[in-house]
Amino acid sequence: MIIRLVLAGLIVFSSMPSVNARDSWKFEVTNGSSVPVRHFRTKEDGQWSSNWISGDRINPGETFIMDFRTSEGNCVVRTQITFTDDTYFDYDVDYCKAEIIIIRENELLFQ
Repeated sequence: MIIRLVLAGLIVFSSMPSVNARDSWKFEVTNGSSVPVRHFRTKEDGQWSSNWISGDRINPGETFIMDFRTSEGNCVVRTQITFTDDTYFDYDVDYCKAEIIIIRENELLFQ
């Protein structure tokens, strides 16, 4: 009887849809450029978000953890980086796949 219950439980459990272990887009961001980063913004519905950086900037070589607190929405999101020297660029990032983001002078690298 116990074996039947265990087998029935395994069958029910294996037929359930899998849950994404990553329920939030949370990742490490490193400034790999030579200039401090002032803004890290994303574009949704044609509008740029407020700044995702929790402090006033990310200095060269610094790393911080960013958490969007959701994993819903489009995976690929246009992302804008603004430096303290007023230069900027924007880049498409696949946040469903990104765990590490490295900011360079004119590009974002993500793994």
